[in-house]
Amino acid sequence: MYRAFNVTLDSNGYLNYVNTKQYENDKSISLQKLRKIINSCNKIRAHEIKKLLLPSKRYDIFISHSHKDINLAKGLAGYLEKYCKVSCFIDSLYWSNIDELQEELNRMHLTMDRTAGKKTFNHKSTMEVAKHANMILASALTEMIDNCECVFFFNTDSSVIRGTEAISKNETYSPWIYHEVFTTTIIQKKQRSKFNESYQFRDNAIKQIPDISYGLDLSGMTVLREEDILEWGTKINSNKDKHPLDVLYNLNPERK
Repeated sequence: MYRAFNVTLDSNGYLNYVNTKQYENDKSISLQKLRKIINSCNKIRAHEIKKLLLPSKRYDIFISHSHKDINLAKGLAGYLEKYCKVSCFIDSLYWSNIDELQEELNRMHLTMDRTAGKKTFNHKSTMEVAKHANMILASALTEMIDNCECVFFFNTDSSVIRGTEAISKNETYSPWIYHEVFTTTIIQKKQRSKFNESYQFRDNAIKQIPDISYGLDLSGMTVLREEDILEWGTKINSNKDKHPLDVLYNLNPERK
């Protein structure tokens, strides 16, 4: 990772650019392979699972977002790919397979509750499964962030706690958003990618757990507003000899 951006959007106009067909195809293939690995052996290697979670294609931008903003994330990705000529990785479109992994493994530990007359999950086993699944996901997320040139963090009402609920200026209830933002603060920054000089475009009775908030350090991210994104797309057309990310960096220099 070379740069991280704190992205704020003022409109939902990007929803017109939503295109999930390719993502859905990728998810379907990965899920089939995931089930094959789980059901074909007694020993599962974590790196094989992570390999399925990580697409082989290299992406320019990692989009970190709240699951409530998934359509907005897909829309912005579609816009950036069309007008700014960069590829975007939307984490949740792939990480949902980890839920399928936990479900498949948990079904292996169903036990018969003779009193209730039905099968139930073994609590200890499900906790063990969750521990492994979350570790695989966390390492895959970190690796993907490291491999992408940029991280775009969607700073919205869904991802960041607002108003009187917020104890500090930047907090979130999402452990995964926390992990992704925290990773950008500690990961070793890579050198800026060297692009070719002439670039070619391409209701619940159970007591709920308390809310757990995580502080977000956004100080190292460059603020990127909607007008900045629109300007980026416009400037690309007049700088066709430069890589789109070079244009973005020049328009939004990193503060020292």
